[in-house]
Amino acid sequence: MGGMPATLTSSLSALRGFEAAARLGSFAGAAEELHLTHSAISHQIRALERELGQPLFRRVARSVVLTDAGEDFARTVIRVLRTLDDGVGRLSPYRNPRSVILYTSAAFARGYLLPRLAALRAAHPEVDIWLDTSERAIDFDYDEVDILVSAQARHTGPHALTRPLLSDCRRALAAPSLIAARGGPPATPSRLLRWPLLHDEGTVTWRSWFELAGLPAVDADAGPVFSDPALALAGAAAGLGLVLGSVVAADDYLRSGALRPVSTLDVPQPAHHISCDSRRIGEPHVRLVHDWLIATSTGTGAG
Repeated sequence: MGGMPATLTSSLSALRGFEAAARLGSFAGAAEELHLTHSAISHQIRALERELGQPLFRRVARSVVLTDAGEDFARTVIRVLRTLDDGVGRLSPYRNPRSVILYTSAAFARGYLLPRLAALRAAHPEVDIWLDTSERAIDFDYDEVDILVSAQARHTGPHALTRPLLSDCRRALAAPSLIAARGGPPATPSRLLRWPLLHDEGTVTWRSWFELAGLPAVDADAGPVFSDPALALAGAAAGLGLVLGSVVAADDYLRSGALRPVSTLDVPQPAHHISCDSRRIGEPHVRLVHDWLIATSTGTGAG
């Protein structure tokens, strides 16, 4: 077990007491937060220090300060407790037989799925969606996921039933206010170089768009960068600049008129696919959501 003392058998409550004392700089504060007595917290910390073989705190007047070893140990404990809390939180859908666990990207969830959830609820009030946008690779053999919607090639295991859901492309989009301020849509792609550009961290970039437009050597890197494509779309809708946005993720903005195309030149990108665990597709709630997603995708997207 690495460098962990063989005698380290501290309880979870002791680690929570240590974390609270470290964060608050006070045994009394930790005791109040955790609804324990001051002496109980002190006992937990002393037991930890004995088992680790070194002090974790220095007592300074009415407060406590972490030692160097305490600071190092606190980082480990915080990570462990956060992982444990996340794991406990993820148990919730298993207590609800109505839940269907749907994994997808944050951009797809915000731009395409969220505006449609009310319709899903109205059509199937007996189903509760558990939406997972944690951006990790999914394998149905190991992950508790019923349905996966993704535009990326991800290993989903031998039990995945997969089919195309939505075609997609990247399109130059801007808010009506920005288009009006610039005197209308540009007459040629080169004129977009004078517009403020917004970027995300996707593989389709403004540089690749301009190359496709026959302008391979232009400087198209200036402008703010968003790690979340959904935020880049929101920024464009707020008039901050021109975004090269996924048509699927921008679907709600396009329908409402909050974003409008400024060019007919599109850059293709991988289609969204829907995958379902073959061992769960027969469950009524899973089948309802799976079939509803396919039915509502008709006529949407770039294709």
